Amino acid sequence: MFDMSIDSKLFINKAEKDYLPLYEAKMFYQFDHRYSSYDLNDKSRSHMLPETSLDQYKNWNYTVTSFYYVSTSEVNNKLNNKWSKDWLIVFRGIAGNNRRSSIFTILPKVGVGNSAPILIPNNNQANLASCLVANCCSLVFDYITKQKANTANLNFFIIKQLPVIPPDRYTQTDIEYIAPRVLELTYTAWDIKPFAEDMWNPSPPSPLSQDGRGGAREDSEPLSPRERGRGEGFLADKQQLTFALDIPQQQLEIPTTPTQPINQTQLRKLILQQWHANHEANQALTPQPPLPRSEGEQDSTQNPSPSGRGAGVRENSDDLPIPPFIWHEERRAQIRAELDAYYAKLYGLTRDELRYILDPADIYGADFPSETFRVLKNNEMKKYGEYRTQRLVLAAWDKLGY
Repeated sequence: MFDMSIDSKLFINKAEKDYLPLYEAKMFYQFDHRYSSYDLNDKSRSHMLPETSLDQYKNWNYTVTSFYYVSTSEVNNKLNNKWSKDWLIVFRGIAGNNRRSSIFTILPKVGVGNSAPILIPNNNQANLASCLVANCCSLVFDYITKQKANTANLNFFIIKQLPVIPPDRYTQTDIEYIAPRVLELTYTAWDIKPFAEDMWNPSPPSPLSQDGRGGAREDSEPLSPRERGRGEGFLADKQQLTFALDIPQQQLEIPTTPTQPINQTQLRKLILQQWHANHEANQALTPQPPLPRSEGEQDSTQNPSPSGRGAGVRENSDDLPIPPFIWHEERRAQIRAELDAYYAKLYGLTRDELRYILDPADIYGADFPSETFRVLKNNEMKKYGEYRTQRLVLAAWDKLGY
């Protein structure tokens, strides 16, 4: 969105009215828009920032502090005629992270520096956006990214080659499994409420503009005549990423919706079940700070309302009836493992192939020379005394009955 050098004249160093934070890639992580903050670093300019504490994660009102701020009007100008939502899909443009290479998440509508490119899919439905983010954060996708990205930079030409599952491949069952889990992982603070609201009450998919183009990125590349003449197989590969391409729609029909309409009532029930399960798992935790409420409104976490207070669950209401999910480290690890196992199956892997991606030594023995997620494994061995991700993912695979 913003080039940190060329656009620096637009930035200021303190929060003011009608200004938004300017996010940098180091400030977010997978399913986490509050990963690190400059207020934890005395606002000194640094390439590394302290990570958010557990107490801060559990505070729904906590937001990270950026080094720079940019006016809301400049952000709107950048997104004009490209994206109309109050949330963004972003990824780290640097693949050199020791633990993971493919780092995607949902952000509030903020300014974003060039180290965190924005994805603008043709279809702006939140349930499919959740599938896209889950896909790109999965272990299988990360493994492939590691093979493709032979430099520290995760450029768009690499992203375009990666095997993203197209939205028309997702069934109702897939979306019902993935979307509520992604919502729990991402909707952990009030500033992500617009994404949750769109998940609860989706607007119709954004139509193509009159000139036949979708919401194209500024750096989208059209297919050349030579590419368009290379047959359906090539076009199918080109369609793996459903980002808008700057060509007439009739020349390349990119599927943008599932084959069957989404049962929104059922999805809402599953979201509520996910929320209640999250809060039941956190019953022993310190309650959230009191929130403003209208006269006569009663406190209730068992019967949430759009404000998070007492009006009761209304599955058929278009208003989002739940406050954010509570941050729960063990539960988040379990949910991510479930998504990893689910996507491994969507990609057609066997259990042994998944075992290899997690750790080749588990298949071929400790002397096998190849490694996949060595740093992740070593970190978990030090912290938990086991390779926790491996255990949870394989247990999730077995539980799914594959």
